[in-house]
Amino acid sequence: MSIRIAAIALLLIAPSSHAADGSTAFIRGGLSSVGFKSDAPGARLEADRGGGLNLSGGLRLDNGFAVRADFVGSTHDGGTACISGGGCGSFDDDLELGEGRLVFLYAPMLSDTVGLEVGGGFESVSAEVPSLDYESKSGGLVLEGALVFLRGDTFRFRLGLALLGLEDDETNEDVSGGELSAGFIADVGSVDLGAMIRGLHLEGDDPDSAETDVGELRLTIGTTWGL
Repeated sequence: MSIRIAAIALLLIAPSSHAADGSTAFIRGGLSSVGFKSDAPGARLEADRGGGLNLSGGLRLDNGFAVRADFVGSTHDGGTACISGGGCGSFDDDLELGEGRLVFLYAPMLSDTVGLEVGGGFESVSAEVPSLDYESKSGGLVLEGALVFLRGDTFRFRLGLALLGLEDDETNEDVSGGELSAGFIADVGSVDLGAMIRGLHLEGDDPDSAETDVGELRLTIGTTWGL
């Protein structure tokens, strides 16, 4: 089963999973503003800032174990490409980015105001230029850790770190990376409103491979995570 299929299945199940055993489900989505840059020896590609959608869903059990699925996709209307010795030029071809993640977590409360999330799962990252019939995909494992700080029952602040070990589907090259994120969720009654910023860095194990950076500002609306 692909990560995306598993994520969609989880998101469909989540709204009906507020079970009597104390488990808590959530589903959350919204808008994303995404930046993309790729640097390789002798060349650089920077896409225009793109807009897209994000979607997350999960289930947290009363014993602290949890599962969460995330998906974000964005479209970029062209950008700038530079070649050493050849200068830079703009292009108008659409660039589409996609990222999916499915993680299994241990998410206990350390105190009345601090929670922990630690675990791992599966990650997929893709970039596509439809007009050029170009597509790049990488997939593999991800490890996550985060601290969640609570202020009463209405505000949660999260600091997260992730480490990725992927493999390029075309070249079979190993791709490693890391992610830093910070965000908050505020309970405004019947829904939760949230915002998050994150930075993702990926690079291949070959010295001639490109280094890719993705930055995202995410705005969300949804239901509670139960923390």
